[in-house]
Parts: sequence; C-alpha cells; structure tokens
Amino acid sequence: MKFKKTSIILLASLAIFMFSGIASAYTFWNVGYGVGLDVYGYGADWSGSCFATQVTDGGDWRYYDVTGVKDRCQVYENGVKIVDTSRTDTSSPYSAELTGSESSDNESNTWKVRSTGYCRAEGNTSYEYVGYAEMWDTN
Repeated sequence: MKFKKTSIILLASLAIFMFSGIASAYTFWNVGYGVGLDVYGYGADWSGSCFATQVTDGGDWRYYDVTGVKDRCQVYENGVKIVDTSRTDTSSPYSAELTGSESSDNESNTWKVRSTGYCRAEGNTSYEYVGYAEMWDTN
C-alpha cells in the first residue's frame, strides 16, 4: 500500500512539473495601438503606433509568442488620402511608431489620421489585424 501511495504522489508531482514546464514555454503579450493628431494654421502633425507588452495575467488583447508588430498610418486631407505608410518591428520590446507632418496651401482643412495595428504571433508568419484608432480635427 505504501508503494502505491508513493507512486501516485510521484506521478502527480511529475505531471505538475511537466505541465508547469509547458505553460512557461509560452510568453504572453498584450498588443495595443494609438494615434495622435495636432492641427495648426496650414498643416497637421500626426502619429501612430502599435506595441506589444509582455504580461503575466492576460488582458483584452492576449497573444502568445509575439514575434513582431506592424503599424499602418493613413492620413487624409479634406477626405483625400495623402499618406499611406507602415512600419514593422521584429525585435523585443516590440514597438512600431510612425510620425509625420503635412502642410496645405489652404488654411481651412479637415484632417484625419487612422492608425491600424497588426501583430505576428502564435507561430504565424504573417501579420494579423489587431484593431485601429483614428482622430480627426479641423483648422
């Protein structure tokens, strides 16, 4: 009887050890994105970003084994797209940031910037859509 109890305890301990080893093999991340817009007289300054933060307790955007992030910014002047650019970051800590400054011949404009975040994770080789943020303002 003593042999059976010891065997069961050893097997249970081995199972817990193996499970904890597998669980710790993954790195969990939250992926976020942001946008900024500052308009003035004849122009606008804009920014966008996508970033991944390593976490231990999950969150709204939970991914494992992130290997890169990508940010795509589109800037519109009076409804016409004038900028469409992107940047990636494949080295930890992951943060792809874009900034720019646009000018116009007109003093009165409506500006809009959209920042779209993507991440590459979970063994995928392509970037998957995370979400977007946008701002608009007039000068």
